[in-house]
Amino acid sequence: DSPLAHFNLGSVLEEMGDLDAARKHLRLAVRLDPNYPDAQYNLAYVCEKLGAFAEAREHWLEYLKLDPIGPWSEYARQRLSSHASAKSASRT
Repeated sequence: DSPLAHFNLGSVLEEMGDLDAARKHLRLAVRLDPNYPDAQYNLAYVCEKLGAFAEAREHWLEYLKLDPIGPWSEYARQRLSSHASAKSASRT
């Protein structure tokens, strides 16, 4: 029940291309430690790659709450902006 172990395993699985298994382990990392910004970030990234944009958005937002000026915060903001743009474009 180690968030770090699930984070590491999820990250390796993502790199290997097993996105479903990666999401499973990253979700466990976040469940065990919701205040783990790197796990929130990686989970958002994996969800986005899987096309689960609503879930990705939740985790991008959570990452930014936890680490608003971190090294990946600008990328997270760009992804959120991209989702907002795509959402508004689909309404027109």
